[in-house]
Amino acid sequence: MQNLVDKSHAGTVHPYLSSGKRRLTSWRSFDSRTPFWDPRRPPLGEPIDFSKPAATWMHPIKETSSPPDRRPLVCVPCNYYMEDKTPMQFLPHCEDSQGYVDVRVIENMWRDRFLLIRDNEEESVSPVLMHRDTSGMAHIIGMRERFMRWVKDFEREGEVESLQTPEVAQWFRQKHLGKPSGV
Repeated sequence: MQNLVDKSHAGTVHPYLSSGKRRLTSWRSFDSRTPFWDPRRPPLGEPIDFSKPAATWMHPIKETSSPPDRRPLVCVPCNYYMEDKTPMQFLPHCEDSQGYVDVRVIENMWRDRFLLIRDNEEESVSPVLMHRDTSGMAHIIGMRERFMRWVKDFEREGEVESLQTPEVAQWFRQKHLGKPSGV
């Protein structure tokens, strides 16, 4: 899977790098693969003519493996399917806000996704994102505890490792650079 040019991302990277941050979790290009270096986006050049077929202007950019092609920012994958706020909290300003999805539906989706990644990927990340607005709700606390106990069973068996985002970024940096270098 290739990254596509994303104009909105370009405005978020510079503030992160200039503030000394070296990890980012808001990327959704890859939602479960091993962390990756943030690519340097090529300039867009000519404005996109959306009246033309997408094949004329939508082109993948190359993988970022060499230092000139990438920024020092580690992107830890995450996605809207592994967070609690979007499906389980009513957001009155959003037209498509459902407000409430049964926690067991979400829990089963998380379990299925976790198992698929565990069984089919090497060195992958199965992120779980918790929003402070949502995770403290009574019906969500129990679901989160059940899910994390279930994941911990795999950890006790030595199959998975639970890490926080800074630890994932540090592991990735050590693996690729041989040193943590300012996670």
